Amino acid sequence: MKAFTFRLQTVLEQRRLVEEQRREDLARLSTEANGVKEEIRTLDEEMRRTRRERQQQVVNGDLKRARLAEDYLHALTHRRREREQRLASLVDQVTDARHALLAARRDHKAVESLHDRDRAIYQTELRRQEQKDLDEIASRRHG
Repeated sequence: MKAFTFRLQTVLEQRRLVEEQRREDLARLSTEANGVKEEIRTLDEEMRRTRRERQQQVVNGDLKRARLAEDYLHALTHRRREREQRLASLVDQVTDARHALLAARRDHKAVESLHDRDRAIYQTELRRQEQKDLDEIASRRHG
């Protein structure tokens, strides 16, 4: 009996590659989102530090430095808003990428199930043929 060949092997491989690509896309977006979250945390800490310094400058009567700190706070706030917008966009992209991965995984599994079913049928037929051959050999010896 000839070796097992799956009639949809190229489809199976293509679906596997699509799933792998979707997994990589999700990982890349998740990593980027985590980086933006870290940037926001860093900006928050810098804003807290700058507020404390500004307050200290006001207490010390150094209004020029207090004004500079205030301007810096505005710039940090603007940067934080930009990062929040980017994070919101990334969260949407991560959700879409997660759905795309699930769909790709489902498509891959469907063809993989066909492969497994066809292989099981092939192996059953192979065993049947082997038993038939063994029975024929035994009947020649005893016949």
